[in-house]
Amino acid sequence: MYLRLPGGFSEEERAAALRQHAAAVSAQAEALSSAVVERPMPSQYGAVVKDVGAFVASTGSTSRIVSLADGLEVQCFVSL
Repeated sequence: MYLRLPGGFSEEERAAALRQHAAAVSAQAEALSSAVVERPMPSQYGAVVKDVGAFVASTGSTSRIVSLADGLEVQCFVSL
């Protein structure tokens, strides 16, 4: 314990300031925690890329999507 000299440093003021700073940092950490997205372990990125590639190579090919969109446009105009 330190001696308290008149007009000297007050540990209580410093402790209060540190508690206030700790509360502010804690609130900031809580606010940032909502922006965190949990990641699967192990990473599934490679499997997802493989699945997307297989989809694009088959059902989701550009020509198939364009032909489906063209078919929708024709049906929209016919139904008017």
